[in-house]
Amino acid sequence: SDSDNIGTTIYSRYIAPSPVNDLISPIFNDQTPQSITSANTNIYRNNTLAAFGSYNATNKSYDLFELTNSADSLNVTQGYILARTAGSTDKFVEFTGTPNRSNKTFETTQGGWHLVGNPYTAYIKVSDFISANSGSLDASYQFVYGYNTYDSGTTTDTWSIYNGSEDYIAPGQGFYVYTKTPDAENDYNITFQTSTRTINGGDDFNQSSNRNASQEHLITLALSNGSQTASTRFVFDAQATLDVDPGRDAGAFTAVNGNQLQLYSRYHNTANSIKLGTQALPLSSEENIPLEVYAAAGTALEFSTSSVNANENLNVYLVDALTNTYTSLSKGERYSFTTATALEGTGRFYITYSTNALHQESFNAKQFVVYQQNKHIEIAGSLEPQTTITLIDQLGRAITTKTLVKATQKATLNANHITPGVYMVQLAKGHQQLTKKVIVN
Repeated sequence: SDSDNIGTTIYSRYIAPSPVNDLISPIFNDQTPQSITSANTNIYRNNTLAAFGSYNATNKSYDLFELTNSADSLNVTQGYILARTAGSTDKFVEFTGTPNRSNKTFETTQGGWHLVGNPYTAYIKVSDFISANSGSLDASYQFVYGYNTYDSGTTTDTWSIYNGSEDYIAPGQGFYVYTKTPDAENDYNITFQTSTRTINGGDDFNQSSNRNASQEHLITLALSNGSQTASTRFVFDAQATLDVDPGRDAGAFTAVNGNQLQLYSRYHNTANSIKLGTQALPLSSEENIPLEVYAAAGTALEFSTSSVNANENLNVYLVDALTNTYTSLSKGERYSFTTATALEGTGRFYITYSTNALHQESFNAKQFVVYQQNKHIEIAGSLEPQTTITLIDQLGRAITTKTLVKATQKATLNANHITPGVYMVQLAKGHQQLTKKVIVN
């Protein structure tokens, strides 16, 4: 806890062994990399460099301190990486100095990712920290991002997302935040306020539970190549929308260079390019949610899901626009395939969901995916003979129409002559009619 001692204090902190790193933050004034490494011989060293460094946002990596040239003071509120020597009997690193007793500010000079940290000898409640800095944090990143060292090497999803009232930032704990870009009127700095300190708390992010403020109907979509797993999450919430939901949607952690296997979701509006680690969705929707996937060519991959408190009537489907298939992933089913070419973004895979099972014989919005590919608009799904497909502009005018002569799994409309914008694709047969939106770039 945060004592009233204003003199010299010693704080011991457990540090993970190399090659795993911990994220730490100075809780004392006037500390230097050299003084800390000199006082703690268990800090890992490699020739003239220590496993101790600062975040480089430009390179998405870390700059390690040189043992013989690191006399500059560490910045209070800034986060750093630190690792001890593997096998060392002393698993703790000691920090000595005068505790911080006042409000502190981390000054931002650019938007995006910043490695910051708790500058106090007391815990900070995550929800209080976010509330104090919500105006500086990007709307899709109203969270703090902590390192999951115990998952390192087995999965690409080594960063956990926190914003719950039961989550705490430990003394000297480093973590990432994503801020807005400063402008002439706003600096979007990150502040640490003494009023947010508390004696409550547990361990650091490494062993804390990964929970969001709302976990009702939480489904995790995983993609595995056999040795690594990437994942993205969906929270189905009656208060959620298909657009940005601050505090519910969580942008994925992309501050450091990750592994080749990556999986994110995207907003249904493809003009919004934010990679999402958690996306809140309304309980009912006819939209297909794009997935952003990165994987090497010739890789055997498998999609699967796991759930927490999921509605038993909620059915989640994976849409593969390349093979025109819909696969239910709600009851333990999996979708396996091998990449012929490298996957590098959006366009092939989507998530769609329903509170009732899909029936291929029904004229249901869930059966169809509408998207632009090159200079064409593709309609994928079980299309029956005598189905009329009409492209309609925002003024309600029919731009082009075609009627299918035979059943097909994909129909194409030529969009070469169409002005970029938002259009509606209407499918009609007899008394059945379906309209879906498409954005033409």
